[in-house]
Amino acid sequence: MIPARTSLVLLSLMAALHSDAALESAHARAPRDAAAPTPVIARGNGPAVVLLNGLLGGTARLEPLADRLVSEGFRVVIVDAYRLAADAPDVSFHGLANTVASALRRERVQGAVVVAHAHAAGVALRLAANAPDLTTDVLLLDAGVLASTRSVGVTRAMRIASIVARFPGGPSLIRSRLAAGIRANSGDPSWLTDSVARVYTDPLLDELPAVAKMVARLADAHEPEPMEQWMPRVRASVTVLVGGAPHAIGASADELSLVRRIPGTRVQQVRGVGHFVHEEAPDVVLGSVLATRARRTQP
Repeated sequence: MIPARTSLVLLSLMAALHSDAALESAHARAPRDAAAPTPVIARGNGPAVVLLNGLLGGTARLEPLADRLVSEGFRVVIVDAYRLAADAPDVSFHGLANTVASALRRERVQGAVVVAHAHAAGVALRLAANAPDLTTDVLLLDAGVLASTRSVGVTRAMRIASIVARFPGGPSLIRSRLAAGIRANSGDPSWLTDSVARVYTDPLLDELPAVAKMVARLADAHEPEPMEQWMPRVRASVTVLVGGAPHAIGASADELSLVRRIPGTRVQQVRGVGHFVHEEAPDVVLGSVLATRARRTQP
């Protein structure tokens, strides 16, 4: 399941702290812009595509896909639901979807294709159920139906990471282990260069207290509706791109079984690809979005 991602990578960190490498001083980190990333980024003109990042990578790792979509004539709105809802009272999937819906209405979005990676699938499907005017198509990347935002594994892992980060060499260790976990869950890890890996790891380290606070809030959030109530309201066309290469994290069989209950759902396996479909197979993702435009224009 998706919540296993963080725990798979971080739960071993405490034992690893006793290694010689962990006792070394942390490497000096290159200075970066201290300004917090913007939770909503919009650009381009044309039919709307909304990109929702999962718990890792933020909006930055959706930018390459956004660039290609803009070049194809789409208006792209990238939304980090977790950062956007940092001060929101409700961070259940229902609450996150409502927060995203408000942001999209401010951007005058209607009838969008919503592309969501991993944990953000829970946001995308509630958005489709609760704001059907905003969503005509949903494209899920290695994810299915998630019952709730909470995960004991993620909460425990963040507690461990918060402790590890206080030790000499702890941040460097977290960075290397997290990158190793991402590589292990990629079909072809060549996309994860050192600079790309830092885009995934450094925000976690830079804002660890805030991230831990959000994870704790996600763990305590309660969905106001059971799946049986909101799923029948999903009228959008749903497509799921599942990584076909062996990987430990991603959509479980139960999550895929649930999403197939939504009428018309298409599940496509992408060969040679792991959990990070948009990173490993951007052409496939782009092709799926283009296919939705083609279907819309059919007489």
